[in-house]
Amino acid sequence: MRDMQASLEKLRTDVAEAALIRDLATDRRKRELFTKLADHFATLAAEVERAISTHETEQRAASTDGPFILNVGSWHFSNTPRSPTFCPLTGRADIPPQGRDFRF
Repeated sequence: MRDMQASLEKLRTDVAEAALIRDLATDRRKRELFTKLADHFATLAAEVERAISTHETEQRAASTDGPFILNVGSWHFSNTPRSPTFCPLTGRADIPPQGRDFRF
């Protein structure tokens, strides 16, 4: 993650430098070239920033992921192996219904 942040900062610096050179250039072709470079670096910086954001979102989601259990009627969907579950109402361990049990 630190290397991505460093790359992002480098790209932002490159955008600023290319824009500065573009503004100081007297030749039309050089201005066009450095305009394209600044735009390209800005696009790359936006893509790296999006990748960092996606990575952070995935990390947050992974850290809050617990077992996925969905009960719909008599259907039981789970991404964890079948095991007894504690029922707070009855105070006993109940095994999820047999038969229509799906695991991911």
